[in-house]
Amino acid sequence: KCPLCETPVSQSLYWSWWKGKKMSVHQRSLFCHEHRKRTAQAEYTKRGYPSIDWAALPQRIETHHPRLIDVLRNETGSRKSTFREAHRQRMLAGDRTTVRALLQRDELLESKTGYYGPRGRRAFMEIITLQLADVIREAVERDEVVSWGGMASFVQSVLVPEVAVQLVMQDLGVGERVAVEVLRESREVGALVNEE
Repeated sequence: KCPLCETPVSQSLYWSWWKGKKMSVHQRSLFCHEHRKRTAQAEYTKRGYPSIDWAALPQRIETHHPRLIDVLRNETGSRKSTFREAHRQRMLAGDRTTVRALLQRDELLESKTGYYGPRGRRAFMEIITLQLADVIREAVERDEVVSWGGMASFVQSVLVPEVAVQLVMQDLGVGERVAVEVLRESREVGALVNEE
């Protein structure tokens, strides 16, 4: 068993890791992370999630600019953004969210990028902000939903999950509803496989 979380682990992994090492708290933590990551990688493969070409993300995200611009300008027509609406509802409720409130609601560590993980979240934020800087600035000046909480808050709360849904739909050839479910159920695997 893992000396930290007591999860059963393979005997060969256990002995190969601990041979010649002291069982310090730091080593226990590293071992626990390692076996959890290996398990997550096996689950990632089993579920058929794709290998991510990180270098191709800017071009892939660029193909989704029309959707992201529509969400920024609130011109989504019949296909409203549930992420924008949730952000708007928080604004109307005057939800001045603190880190403590986010922790109490487990939202601080909640990933909206599924199997893309924290690495994907960071990459999406950087790419979207860089590629759509002018449109974002324009939207911040004229739309209180975009400006509420700051531009970074809108990008992270609305545009990042919006692009994640689009990429999962593309990756797996599924509809929007299934893509949202895949993002939800692949959070833990993504957090370990595609770490920051």
